[in-house]
Formats: sequence, structure tokens, C-alpha cells
Amino acid sequence: MTILNTCSTAHPNSFSAYRANNILSSNKFIIYGYGEGFTALKRTVLLPCSLIPILVVDQQFDSKPADNSIRCLSTEQFYLKSKEYMNTPIVITIGNRMTANKIIDNLSKLGLKKVVWAPDIYEFSLHHSNEKLLADPEEYFKSHENSIQKAFTLLSDELSRNTFAAILTRYLTAYPLEIPSLPFKDQYLPYDIPMAKKPSHYVSCGAFNGDSITKIFNAFGKFETIYAFEPDPNNFSELNKTISSYSSSLGKSIISVPCGVHSKTGLLNFSSGNGLSSSVDPMGQSYVQVIRLDDFISTDCLTYITMDVEGSELEALAGATNILEKNQPDLGISVYHYPHHLWAVIDLINNLNLGYKFYLRNYSGFTYETVLYATIAK
Repeated sequence: MTILNTCSTAHPNSFSAYRANNILSSNKFIIYGYGEGFTALKRTVLLPCSLIPILVVDQQFDSKPADNSIRCLSTEQFYLKSKEYMNTPIVITIGNRMTANKIIDNLSKLGLKKVVWAPDIYEFSLHHSNEKLLADPEEYFKSHENSIQKAFTLLSDELSRNTFAAILTRYLTAYPLEIPSLPFKDQYLPYDIPMAKKPSHYVSCGAFNGDSITKIFNAFGKFETIYAFEPDPNNFSELNKTISSYSSSLGKSIISVPCGVHSKTGLLNFSSGNGLSSSVDPMGQSYVQVIRLDDFISTDCLTYITMDVEGSELEALAGATNILEKNQPDLGISVYHYPHHLWAVIDLINNLNLGYKFYLRNYSGFTYETVLYATIAK
């Protein structure tokens, strides 16, 4: 039996129960949490399904004016008015499962029973999706069965295979199966994987505010070289603040670049100002400069490349094949933005025939923050 067959039969009758159009079909629901989780829910569920909450609840509304386009309450105000919403579905957008469970328990004690965690809604798992996938998930994945099976067999340890199977099951069945996960603080620091090289010559693609750079610096000390690519203007400003705060202690050579990475050098439409979710987008209202890493970096001493570029990972890797062949760096590539990235990123790197071994790790407990590590460790 293939991994696809195993996963598709794991929870055969669950699919309809966790679709957004079943849980939120009345279009009368409440959002609890107004941070990055809300941004993700809006992109993956609310906008595609034309859903608008009647209320957003967040503790920040105690001191910050409410969004003029939507009714907002502070958590304290909401608790005082909770009896008005006994039969109203509530979606918790807090990303941490433990914190979300505490909120759900608190709401239950108030008599609010229709509470769901956003990551348990099927569409939330689909960071980006398409009509074919939503119409018939089973047929979509079956059309890629050979590639899925090949990628699964290339994974190098049991945790990787268990993680792959859990994510695939969630995509196939909509069952909110918890993904085997590690602490988020360890993302891009795979202590349990035999990485080949110290990350002293580091390329951060989708550097955001410098969080990954800081994390790796704290674990390994001063860099020799950093290339940091971040196309969103707000994020790039924060990235440079982070770099400046370290003065010269961060690394000998630090190059921050206000560009995205892609398969070709040029201009692309871009949706900016969305924090972690800013991305290349054909419908974006602005433009962004993107570059091929092969056009920008000529060194032969790179040791580590990470990519979290909001769905452009395959294109970014296609624009870096010369670097990979020349440097054979360790890789940490996000594979959760599109379902097919779960297997397609493995396939692309494996087809370079460089001898990479593959490991899959998750840092959220649901599909988001899933990273493929590739290393040529001896």
C-alpha cells in the first residue's frame, strides 16, 4: 500500500465536518485574536469563502483603537457580554495550541460551546490553494501519487516519515490530526539532524525582521558572511534595525538586500505590508525586484541556505542550482505554502543528483512551519 492510500483511509468520514463552509455557513461568527493568525485565516479561509465575522476580540483593543471596518471588543468587554453569543461560532486564531486550549476552556466555562481552533478548519491548512484541490482533494493528490511516494521513500528517518504522513492525512481528509512537532525556537536549528557544515556562511531568503539570523547567531556565534534577502519594505526596515543592533559582533560581512528571490531576475507583482505573509502575488498592487541567487552570489564557501519566501520556494531553488552544485550547502526550506511543495521540493533537489539526504520537521503542530532539511552529511 502506498503512503497516499494509507493516509486517505485514515479518517474516511471526516472531511465535511471541518470545512469552513460547514462550520461558519451562517456567516455569523466571531474571531478571537487579531494578530498573524487572523491574517492567515483571512487569506486562507475568510476571503476565498466570502466570510465576514460579526466581531473580532483581542486584548490589544484595550489600548488600541478598533479597526473601523469591523466591530471589535477587548477580551474583558467580550467576557462581560458573553451571554449574547452563546450560539455563535467562535474561531480562535492564536497559533499556539496550548494557549488556544486555555482560551477554549475559559470560553467553555462561560457557556460558549461552539468554539473551534482556526488550524482545525480544513482550508487553514492550505496556505495557498486552487479550485481543483478544493473541489476534489482525493483526485488532486492521486494525480501526484508517484511523486508523493517517491518523496516519502527519500526521507531519511522515522520522524520525517511520520510528519509527512500526518500532513498528507490532514490535506486528504480534513481531519485535524496533530502533526509531530518540535519547539518553534528550534526552527532552522535541527539539533537532531547530522548537518554537514557550521552555518558560518549563511543565506537567509525571506529574512523577515532578522529572527532566523538572530536565532542561528545565538546558537553558533559570529558569522563569517550573511546574505539576507527581504522584499517587503517594512520587514526590510526591521531587518536592518536588527542587524544594526549587533554592530560588528554579528558577522564580518553582512549584506542585506531589499529583493525577493526567484527563478529569474526582474520585477514581479507583490502584496506588501502583510508582515510574515507579504509575498509575490499576480494580483498584488505593487511591484518588487526579484533576483536569481545564481546572478547575485558567486562565492564557493556558502554553508547554509534557508528559505521561507511565501510560496516561491520552488522558483527560488530553480534560480540557485549553480550555487547548490558549487557549494553543496545545508538547506532548510519551508514546504507548507502549497500542498505540492511537500513532495515537489524534495524532487527538485534530488534531481540535481548531489547526494542530498532529506529530513522533515514541523514547528507548529499543524501544517504551517514545516521545514525540509537537506544535507550532504557524510
